[in-house]
Amino acid sequence: MNDTQPAVWVVSGLGALIPLVLLGGTYIAAWRRLARTYPASPVDRENMFYGVSGHIGGTYGAVGCCIRVGLSCEGLRISMGPQFLLPAIMVPWSDITSCERARYYFSPVGIRIAIARWPEPIHFWSRLWRHEGLPQQIQTLWHEHAPKVA
Repeated sequence: MNDTQPAVWVVSGLGALIPLVLLGGTYIAAWRRLARTYPASPVDRENMFYGVSGHIGGTYGAVGCCIRVGLSCEGLRISMGPQFLLPAIMVPWSDITSCERARYYFSPVGIRIAIARWPEPIHFWSRLWRHEGLPQQIQTLWHEHAPKVA
């Protein structure tokens, strides 16, 4: 057996791990910036969708099937993972500037949401048909609760 073989495995393993850590770090940083801009507040009642995929911004800011989206009269709540690492986000309907159905890559069900104090649109999509009603419910609540422009 060659003595350099374990060193090659260690270098290869680190070479694969470092980009994953950096990508994860950029996603967490973007999420935390959005959570500082739109901190979550308690709501009386909300309709929750579990296992939604989403993209909140940045080049590598997409995650699959692990976001919780809550819809209430107050706004759009987004949460994922442990609260100490990824605090929940509450975007009031009044800060959503546009809301349109959109496909995201190969997903048949999706929505693109532009937010007033966030530089990039947020996308939600599902590879599962169980979230087929999510885009319609977001659009309906946005039209009901967003301020009317004269």
